[in-house]
Amino acid sequence: MLSKELKDPEMNHLITRTVCVTGPITVEYELNELGKSVHTIIKAIGEGGIKYRKSVVVK
Repeated sequence: MLSKELKDPEMNHLITRTVCVTGPITVEYELNELGKSVHTIIKAIGEGGIKYRKSVVVK
């Protein structure tokens, strides 16, 4: 279930959980500032990995 998968990032303060009191109660999740900074780092590592792989793989 998605809510179980989001527990760890929430406990590590990477996402913010907001309960919306609407008709049926809904919950919204979003990256907070810390989560956005970590996302930037992970994205850069991924892009660096792709560049590295292209440089070592013989075509």
